[in-house]
Amino acid sequence: MKKTALFAALLCLAQSSLHAAVPLFLNYQGKVFDSAGLPLGSTGSGATLASSPINRKIIFRIYGATSGGNPVWSEEQTATISLGEFSVVLGNGAIVSGLASGGGTVTLAQEQALRGDLSAVFASGADRFLEITVDDGNATINSSDVPVSPRQQITSTGFAFHAKVADEINTTTNLTVDSTTGIVKAAGEITGASIATTGSGSITGTHVGNGAQLTSLAGANLTTGTVPLSALVAAVQQALCPPGTVVAYMGSAPPAGWLLCNGASVNRTDYASLYAVIGDSCGSENTAKFNLPDLRGRFLRGWDNSIGRDPDRAARIAMATGGFTGDKIGSIQADAFKNHTHPITDTYTNYSQTSANGGTGNTGATGTLEQADTTANSSTGGSETRPINAYVNYIIKF
Repeated sequence: MKKTALFAALLCLAQSSLHAAVPLFLNYQGKVFDSAGLPLGSTGSGATLASSPINRKIIFRIYGATSGGNPVWSEEQTATISLGEFSVVLGNGAIVSGLASGGGTVTLAQEQALRGDLSAVFASGADRFLEITVDDGNATINSSDVPVSPRQQITSTGFAFHAKVADEINTTTNLTVDSTTGIVKAAGEITGASIATTGSGSITGTHVGNGAQLTSLAGANLTTGTVPLSALVAAVQQALCPPGTVVAYMGSAPPAGWLLCNGASVNRTDYASLYAVIGDSCGSENTAKFNLPDLRGRFLRGWDNSIGRDPDRAARIAMATGGFTGDKIGSIQADAFKNHTHPITDTYTNYSQTSANGGTGNTGATGTLEQADTTANSSTGGSETRPINAYVNYIIKF
C-alpha cells in the first residue's frame, strides 16, 4: 500500500537540567494517508469521514543527508493512528526488529546497534533528517513497505534552555498558589519600569487583582470610565466612613453598607469589621453574635472618659445584657432631674385679740405663724423633660 505523509517534528527538552545542550527525546507528530488520499485510521470520505483508530508499526531512522547514506540512529514503535494523525516520543521506542535500512548498506545487526541515546545523534551539531516507514497493515514492516519520501530535516523550535529570572524564583520562598484559581504568584513588587505596553495593549483588572498593591496613581493617568463607579464609591465610603460610624438618617431602611441602630443581634463573622470596632459594648446574645447599638428614642452623649463632666458616670448601666457599664462607650443612663429646692415666702396679717378671750385689742400687727403650712404647689408639665426634637433613624457603618 502506498503511503505519503505530511509531518512536523518539535524538538523539546526532556532532561532534568535546564542547561542541557542537546535533547534526550523528540516529540514527533505526523499525518499519514493511503494511496487513495484518505487518512489512515478513518472510515468514509468527505462529509462522512469519521475516526476509526488503528495501530501500526513505524520505523524511525535519522540520517545525516537528505538521501542515501547510512542511518545514524533508528528505532521502532507501535503508534495509534486516528484520522491519519499520530504522536510519539522518539527515544522511547525499541530496537528495529524487522527490516534493515533501505537507504544504505548497513545490515540489520548493525542497525539494531544504532538504537541508543538521542543526545549522541545531535552532539556534533550536524544536520539531521528523519525518515519513517509505516507498515501496510500486516503488523510487520517488510520490503513492500517503502519509506515516506522525502526525509524531513529536524530543526529545533525556539525555546528557552535557561531563564535568568527563574534563578530568582523557588517554590519555598517566592511562589504561592491561589487555592481558588490555581494561579501561581511570585512575591515582590512590580515597579513602574517593569511594565510597558505598545500599540493598543493595556493592563486590565485581571492582571492586578483587586489593585491593593497599586500606589501613586495620578488622576491624569486614569482614563474616564475605566474605574467602575461602584468600586470607587465603596473605596471612598470605607475611607471617609470607617466601620462604627454613626449618623442620623431620614430613611426608614438603611442604605447599602449600613445597619439600623436598633439593638439587633448580628453575626460576628458576617460583620467582622464592625465587631472589631464596637465589640460587645452594646451587649451580646452569645459568643457568635453581638448587639448593634440601640439608639431608638435616645439622645447621644459624648463619652466622659474620666473628664468629670458626667458626675454619675460610674453608675451608668448596660444597654443590653453583656454590654458595657460605667464610664465606657455603649453604657446608658435613665432620665433624671438634678437635685434642687424651691423656696416659698408666706406673708400674712395677724389675728385680732378681744376682751372675750382675755386679751387686749391689737390689730394690724404681723407675727410668726406657729402652725404647719400643708399647702402643695400645683403640678404642671408633660410626661418627660425634653428639648424640641425631631425623629430620625440612627444608622451605623459596617
